[in-house]
Amino acid sequence: MSRQLFQTPSAEQVDAHLTRHEPRSPSRLMAWLPLTVLFVALVLSFIRPHPTVLMLPWLVLAGTVGFMSLRIRSLRQVEGQVSQAQELAMLRHHKSALQLAWQLLPSACRSPMTHGRLVAFMGHCLDQLKAYDAAIVTYNYLIAQLPQQHPGSVQLLVQRAIAQLQTDQLADADDTIRGLRGMTEAIRNTATGAAYRLAQLLQLVRTNHFAEAVETSDSLLEDLRPLGVEAAYGHALMALSYRQLTDPTAQRHADIWWSRATLLLPASALIDRFAELNTIHHPSTDPANHE
Repeated sequence: MSRQLFQTPSAEQVDAHLTRHEPRSPSRLMAWLPLTVLFVALVLSFIRPHPTVLMLPWLVLAGTVGFMSLRIRSLRQVEGQVSQAQELAMLRHHKSALQLAWQLLPSACRSPMTHGRLVAFMGHCLDQLKAYDAAIVTYNYLIAQLPQQHPGSVQLLVQRAIAQLQTDQLADADDTIRGLRGMTEAIRNTATGAAYRLAQLLQLVRTNHFAEAVETSDSLLEDLRPLGVEAAYGHALMALSYRQLTDPTAQRHADIWWSRATLLLPASALIDRFAELNTIHHPSTDPANHE
């Protein structure tokens, strides 16, 4: 697809693209073919010591070296483009990063690690573009490739849970979050642990358990610190939770948490990620203010 025509793919398109371009290791035939040809050339040079035949092993060797050099150069070129996709994603040019990763995937099939990195970039960009169902497809694909206790698998499960909550797949998200409870100590004080804490908070908000969310506020600052500026999402969700309470002091706490959130990210970015935060930024849109 050209840059102008590229559209964010659907979940079905992502699934088809991943199925069509699965990683593959070199076949045994391709791995042994150069050595086999070289062996045959050496045998022929001993059997028939003609000048032309004697050149065969050297020609085969030169051809093999040339082929390997081209292959290495091609893989390095793909790696460079993968790094470019990563840079675009870090600069929050998510659609451009997604397009580049999408186009590179067929070329990365020969390198399972590079292929996995590209699929991970695709999932991240789809998530940021709010194509949550498509992102879930990439998360499921990667989770299936990793052992259950692998750190990368745990991180992907947390990301999938957040995406499921964003699409109101509350039962599926609950199953994922419950399944990770045994890992809380192992991921404490890590970015994955902080993302898990955010997922738990989002679950409470999406299920209208605002009082329960507020009860966990004491540890939230430290729990979310590994997320960096993205901790703002958790601060904003805590502000929303306080906003929903009738306690006279709740509004003051809501203002404090909202101030913390907007110190890290602009209000527009917070609302873009979680639309319900619009009631804090524009209180007049909250039905509670019209009672």
